[in-house]
Amino acid sequence: MATLVGLLLLGAALVLGVLLFPYASYLPAVEAALAQSSGRPARVGAMRVSVYPRPGLLLEQVQLGEEGAADQLSIGSLRLRPAIGTLLAPRMVFREAELIGITLSAAAFDSLARALATSAGESARAGVVQVTLSDAGIAFGEFAVADLSGQIQFAADHRLESASLRSAGKNLQVELKPVAGGGVTVNLEATGWRPAPKSPYFFDSLDLKGRISGSEFFIDRIDARIFDGVLRGASVLRVGGKSTATGDLSFERINTAALVAALGFNGRLSGEARGKLSFSTSADSPPDALARLQASGNFTIHRGHLGGLDLAEAVRRFSVVPLTLGGATRFEELSGTLTLTPSAVRLSRLALNAGLMQATGQIEISRDRQLRGRMDVMMARRRVDHTAMPVLISGALESPLTQTAH
Repeated sequence: MATLVGLLLLGAALVLGVLLFPYASYLPAVEAALAQSSGRPARVGAMRVSVYPRPGLLLEQVQLGEEGAADQLSIGSLRLRPAIGTLLAPRMVFREAELIGITLSAAAFDSLARALATSAGESARAGVVQVTLSDAGIAFGEFAVADLSGQIQFAADHRLESASLRSAGKNLQVELKPVAGGGVTVNLEATGWRPAPKSPYFFDSLDLKGRISGSEFFIDRIDARIFDGVLRGASVLRVGGKSTATGDLSFERINTAALVAALGFNGRLSGEARGKLSFSTSADSPPDALARLQASGNFTIHRGHLGGLDLAEAVRRFSVVPLTLGGATRFEELSGTLTLTPSAVRLSRLALNAGLMQATGQIEISRDRQLRGRMDVMMARRRVDHTAMPVLISGALESPLTQTAH
């Protein structure tokens, strides 16, 4: 009984010692050692011993680098697990350094690589064997992916070789590698991934390879499986005074019904689409850049329908007064060119093949979802004289109006 009571009292004393130890008085020395080992000015908000989930020394609100600098490292918490045999040695070695709550931009990643290279030097007062990351994120301008975890891989000379990160569900993996002279290469792979919880865009798979250099992100290849089809392309993103993006995309076997539903035009179009697009945008911020997006290209849709527009019925009714007919126009093939501006989507050089019915024309959809256009419809019985019946299209996208021109 006496031994048991003694052990309990000893344990209680150790716990109280850990809790009541004056860590704050040692912060300057810890900051100095961290600065010397990383080659960066260091600031630590608080320090304590952590037992759960893993024991170690926990440094909170860690800042490495000049205040406000682009390459400043901000770490929510830094958990250090020392090698016991080196505690009293001139150079202390940590078996693991866990960086919790860090966001890696290209500049921050480069700064981390240089800090780890400095800590590997013989003059550094502290070194680290393994570096892991928890609750981490990667960022380029205002574009960010969060809730990642992973670890740093070192080369033979203990310099940072790469950082491998993955999401909690392991459906997203990102590999970052430093580039000689500055910058970072990015390899991103995803399976069954949604960019945000409420995003309408769901990638069956995504393979992205690129390189970030300063304020530019060169996306050399995008290969995505989305909306039952394939999307491929390349792009260049720039952030800074203005956010800009330029690029080219090709697509095939895209389920247009799923695509237009994601864009908020449910039921307006269906079919299997293929084509090519070139796009560009420039604005003061990424949200404005999306609103200012411009694009042009061509498309072909097979075996689909135009919702709300029954061209055959419009010809049959022959009304010079705008009518709401509803229904749909089913087709074997619809091709044309697409022009996207901040104010409208313009579909021109349209050629529709629906068996006994052929039609050509153009349709414009304004930003406030108003229609304006004309389709020249030719039925099989009119092919003898090769005349077509003009059908004017107007009204709201949800309930189009058609009328037959004189």
